[in-house]
Amino acid sequence: ACGASEAALNSAVVRGLFTNPFIIALGTGLVLNRLGLPLPRVLDQITAYMQQAVEPCALFSVGASLARYHLAGDLRPALLPVIVKNLLMPVLVFACAHFVFGLSAQWTMIVVLMAAQPVGVTLYLFAERYGVARSVAGTTVFLSSVLSIFTLTLLLYLYQRAGLPLH
Repeated sequence: ACGASEAALNSAVVRGLFTNPFIIALGTGLVLNRLGLPLPRVLDQITAYMQQAVEPCALFSVGASLARYHLAGDLRPALLPVIVKNLLMPVLVFACAHFVFGLSAQWTMIVVLMAAQPVGVTLYLFAERYGVARSVAGTTVFLSSVLSIFTLTLLLYLYQRAGLPLH
């Protein structure tokens, strides 16, 4: 019985990936970009307006869900992904950018800052959609966002001390 429900969950996840609006939008955008085709003007304007609302709505959704879940109750399972994403990932990206790929200091700074961004709200949206680990996902996004305030500030300070322009 466990295998059947696991197979059903796997099937739902795969089906969900191919019908997910995020994946469809990214794929469509990639295809249009590679073909050099612009969005129709009206659609471009609509997406520009929607783009301004997406982030606040997603963060509001996470915040509202955290009101239902106790942060301390799901602290332990959220710590590993937060540590990996906020601390380990920027270090690994720096090592690869600087030592493996030999990127310039400015490009290294850019990719490290991108890697140091908090866990995306998409994690929570997927957990909510499939009804799995909602409180852990919400806690992970929250903790990662709070920690990123400190890690990003530290990185910007270090880059400024190194004399790199931050604009």
